Amino acid sequence: MLNFRIVVSTALLWCLGVAAAVQVSKMTLTLKPLSEYYGVPESSVGVLISAIGLLAVALGAVVTALPALLGITRTLFSCCILAIGCSMLQYTLPSFGLMLAARIVEGLSHLGIVIVAPTLMSLIVTKKMRGLVMLLWGTFYGVAFALTSWLGAPLLERYGQSSIFLTHACFTAVVTLALFAYLPRKTDAPYGAQPSTNIEGAICLRFESIRFRQSIQWYCRQHTSTYVPANIRTPAVGWFFYTPTFVSIIAVLSSYATSENLLIVGFLPLASVFTSVFVVAVLVTKLPAIRISKIGFCMAAALCCLLILQSENMLLLAALFGVLGIIQGASYASIPQLNYAPTNQILAHGAMTQLGNLGNLVGVPLLILIESYWGIQGLFLAVATCYGIAAILLGRSQIKIPDERFKEA
Repeated sequence: MLNFRIVVSTALLWCLGVAAAVQVSKMTLTLKPLSEYYGVPESSVGVLISAIGLLAVALGAVVTALPALLGITRTLFSCCILAIGCSMLQYTLPSFGLMLAARIVEGLSHLGIVIVAPTLMSLIVTKKMRGLVMLLWGTFYGVAFALTSWLGAPLLERYGQSSIFLTHACFTAVVTLALFAYLPRKTDAPYGAQPSTNIEGAICLRFESIRFRQSIQWYCRQHTSTYVPANIRTPAVGWFFYTPTFVSIIAVLSSYATSENLLIVGFLPLASVFTSVFVVAVLVTKLPAIRISKIGFCMAAALCCLLILQSENMLLLAALFGVLGIIQGASYASIPQLNYAPTNQILAHGAMTQLGNLGNLVGVPLLILIESYWGIQGLFLAVATCYGIAAILLGRSQIKIPDERFKEA
């Protein structure tokens, strides 16, 4: 029988993931209003979307050591408080430079939440439930973009862009308080009981006497332990190409949409949520999750080629987002499938966050710039190229899948 407290905690951790994804989606919705408010082109505002990934790119693999240093729950709540503070600052609509700085700092909270929350979800449920929980976690991105379109559009129209930031701060605060009340208190135990070189390196950073050279060596070791093992890095490889394309397509479609059909655009991410939960749940019993991701990227590339010819075809757009949901769900499902140890899982989540934010940092402004010069057809051509490269890289990766059912993969 399921423990009520664990069920509620799992749901709240997922809600916290939605709040973290809204840190990205809220900027895609306010792309045009902020461009008018600051008097800069939309491609410049696109930097505000991707700026959240700046610290994640630099510190993605390093932050994975914070749970060992501070405790996993303390790390999570610290990031939540930082996220609330950044949203409240953005609510005041400060100067463009200060808004950019707030987005960069907000990236640290985003990084901590999306690394720690799914790891906590895996730790508090039984082994049999981990795969299902990761499928649930994989929906947070699509749900966040759908909610932003549905609930954010009326707020934006009636109260202006500042209301989006205030609502996000309040939502994050409510979830944080509820999580503080319900989350089991013994979730730090696995990390305190499993000392490793990563943990030792994090503890070493606490002492002022540490040499700069030792810090650099530890930083390099942390990235080596994350990106050398194929089972840890492979889910992140596809994620690097997935995240900027998803965000860019939503941002561009939102800017094209009128107030009447913006709700229709909001339904598109729900197609990804549906396939991420229900379709992937069936597919992972038949195929390795990484193979599902590879097939998904091939299908997405083909659909983008069709959208070059019929960019306003809503059925093709819905099919594309459905396939993106398969990629999303399979990517997260592959982490516990390839990594049984909690320490490896948190490294894999860190790698996905780091490379995903690197993709956002570089890809979102670039793709929006491509769209501004060559239109939406140019955007879909660039996105199709990204998906093709991802499929090739996943096909060439050497992975040992421990589950005997997938031995042939």
